[in-house]
Amino acid sequence: MEKIILNTLKNINLMKENKWIKNKIINIYKWNNKLFSIFLKNNIKPFISGQFTKLALNINNNYIYRFYSFVNSCNDKELEFYISKKYYGYFTNLLYKFNINDIIYISNYSYGKFTLLNIIKKKNIKYLWMISNGTGISPFLSMLQNNLNIIKKFFNKVIFLYGTDYFNNFIYLNRLLYYQNIYGYNFLYFYFFLSKEKNKIELPFFLNGRVSNLDFYNNFKINNNFLINNDSLFMLCGNSIMINNICNLLINNFNISIKNNIFFEIY
Repeated sequence: MEKIILNTLKNINLMKENKWIKNKIINIYKWNNKLFSIFLKNNIKPFISGQFTKLALNINNNYIYRFYSFVNSCNDKELEFYISKKYYGYFTNLLYKFNINDIIYISNYSYGKFTLLNIIKKKNIKYLWMISNGTGISPFLSMLQNNLNIIKKFFNKVIFLYGTDYFNNFIYLNRLLYYQNIYGYNFLYFYFFLSKEKNKIELPFFLNGRVSNLDFYNNFKINNNFLINNDSLFMLCGNSIMINNICNLLINNFNISIKNNIFFEIY
């Protein structure tokens, strides 16, 4: 998930001085010819679930790096990163060819304010929406794993929406089912959207279409006797098209405040 660097991230003054930590790949899962996950030893300074870091390759004594969010909890002994190999992506195409014990470098520091600890300062919020597509699912997996007590304390329900193209590209179903069991089926709702899948998936939480489908939000409101208003807090993570579509949907159809109730991170 090569992150699009926003203007706020381009300001190098916001980032601490970098120190590269040499690491070895503990494990690498190549889910298909595009998606893969790598695991590294957790030998960096503590981070907060929802943050991202820099992974680097040393090419001819030059460090080439990209930004990636953590999938794992901040308490885990291993770091996990979920990555999409881009067709023209120089970095991801190199990294995809790596194997166990190959050397990679990681920043000693982590960055970003896309964290629950940063947003729960807002009061009177009942519902937390986590909406993502592609590898933008990563920070939410980390939050759900690590922030059980915080989420249960500050919110009445969590609605988790995730979009991808095909069913076979949805890697983390079992993990989310496990989280739903931990949080409770009446607390954590999830729905998964398949934008290009032609086959009907016979599971009630899989839907054909995009995560920005207005009909879903209207039907969800009716079927669950659930108001979509500023009692909800929306966290969005994914590509810029999805985030733009969701923001427009929430603002134009439900009068959601983009200043106070929508937080996003673009990949």
